[in-house]
Amino acid sequence: MSELLAKSRNGALRQWIHNQHALYFSKYSDRTALIGAYTVSVSHDVSEYAKGISAPVLLVTADRDEITPMAAQIKVRELLPDADMVVLHGVGHLVHYERPLETAAAIRKFLTAL
Repeated sequence: MSELLAKSRNGALRQWIHNQHALYFSKYSDRTALIGAYTVSVSHDVSEYAKGISAPVLLVTADRDEITPMAAQIKVRELLPDADMVVLHGVGHLVHYERPLETAAAIRKFLTAL
């Protein structure tokens, strides 16, 4: 899955991302557990709860995210009463792997402003 989600052309980075996913997300006891976890993960999202979240929220999003397309990200932003949104360009769902410095800078700026 990580091979499809990563948008970087950097082979070493793509391999590292794949290794991280293999290490931390491959511990399911069997195929049924894996399918169940996947089904739950794609059947629900934060939009179900967004209106009830009153705390400030930062959405770090990506313009090439195939799991959560930009239109869905904008919809979530509109549902949250107090949200900022940062869009990272040229990356997909794995922004924290592909753009860690930009992701950290956005989080730092958001937290400093609180």
